[in-house]
Amino acid sequence: MGLEKVIQEIKEQTENECKNILKQASETRQHIIQEANAQAEQFKQQASKESDLLAEEIKNKELSQHRLEQNKKIMETKSKAVQEIFQTALEKTKTLSENQRKQLLKKLLEKGLKELENAKYVYTNKQDTKLVQELAKQLKHAGEIQCTSGIVLENADKTIKVNYTFEVLFEKTKEENLHEISNDAF
Repeated sequence: MGLEKVIQEIKEQTENECKNILKQASETRQHIIQEANAQAEQFKQQASKESDLLAEEIKNKELSQHRLEQNKKIMETKSKAVQEIFQTALEKTKTLSENQRKQLLKKLLEKGLKELENAKYVYTNKQDTKLVQELAKQLKHAGEIQCTSGIVLENADKTIKVNYTFEVLFEKTKEENLHEISNDAF
């Protein structure tokens, strides 16, 4: 019987050790599962946060692009409107009376001769030739130019010109005052 008792004790001891090993394995498994779930949740939250940030960034970029396109369209529309305003004004100069044209040409000649004191030649359109010849007898009419009205002065050796045609004056005025005109008109 002594042997049976020893075998029984060994069996009980083996069973207890097996139970302890299984209990430890179960606890370790539970701990590993809990850690994995915690890491998975943390990863999920981080991924969600990064996804939200990326979505917000994409939304902001798209919104910014949309605003940029809208501003571009607005600027194009304003530019076209300003161009039309200047074109309309230029067209209206064609209907000036002879006296009004004469007064404007006189002022342009005065301004041009201040800028180019040694002017020798003057160019005009066909309609203004006689008026300019009356106003500036000291200048030689050197030819006709394509313009609504105005003058081009040139020095004796034909190296320097000053352009006071309406087209050039309107364009210069538009460029110098485009921002202000755009703000006032719109």
